[in-house]
Amino acid sequence: MGRDSSVQGGILLAAGALDSHARTELAEGLSAEENTGHVSLRFIQSNLQRSKLATSELLVEADRRRIAVALVQEPYVGSIGELRRYPGCRVVQKATPRRGPVKAAIIVLDSGVDVEEDQTSSTKTSRLP
Repeated sequence: MGRDSSVQGGILLAAGALDSHARTELAEGLSAEENTGHVSLRFIQSNLQRSKLATSELLVEADRRRIAVALVQEPYVGSIGELRRYPGCRVVQKATPRRGPVKAAIIVLDSGVDVEEDQTSSTKTSRLP
């Protein structure tokens, strides 16, 4: 089973996403490992438009839908300039130094997802042929 995945040029690497049998069950009640030999992760993506209410609603909906990872643009950052930490979540965002407020973040909602951050910046851009 392929346990490692990465986002090329990004800052998130996930490995060993599921650590118990209970987490391998899909919403339909079938085990992902029994059916495909792969681990299933649910993602959600949203532009929060710097709204505190939208951020709260995203977290409630993600919990209800058993989302593992939220990819967010323009998160609510308040006066601190970065997305605050929420109980039960791991927030991955650009570390200092940066100019201005955080523009995007990754919120890991499933504690079974192992995360390794790579904060190195790449100035290379890839072009499709």
